[in-house]
Amino acid sequence: MTIAGKMIYGVGKLVGNTAGYGIEITGNVISSIAEKAGREELAQISKKYSKIVSKVVGKTSKITAAVTAVVVDKTIDVAFNTAKYIAQNAVETNVRIYGQSEKFYDEDKYIEVEYKVLEK
Repeated sequence: MTIAGKMIYGVGKLVGNTAGYGIEITGNVISSIAEKAGREELAQISKKYSKIVSKVVGKTSKITAAVTAVVVDKTIDVAFNTAKYIAQNAVETNVRIYGQSEKFYDEDKYIEVEYKVLEK
């Protein structure tokens, strides 16, 4: 995995963990408030579902980060190989046109072309 892929994956894991813990803590706070208000059922439900949502959000963020990291790595790999191919097959050309420009199609005008393959 490239540095960019590792960074994206690491940040995705961090975001996933942070979001997951944030949701779970929010559910626990709501649960505590509901419990103090005498709403036991609401307290249990908010605690239970905040834990479930926390896990889903955490896993989803991590999976998204992993997929994005792979896509970025493949994009970098393809771009590198394309640039390498172009560099290996680049041709430098010089075109010289002799004669007067107003007589472009005259028969005494000629075109000289030189080319060389650039070194790899």
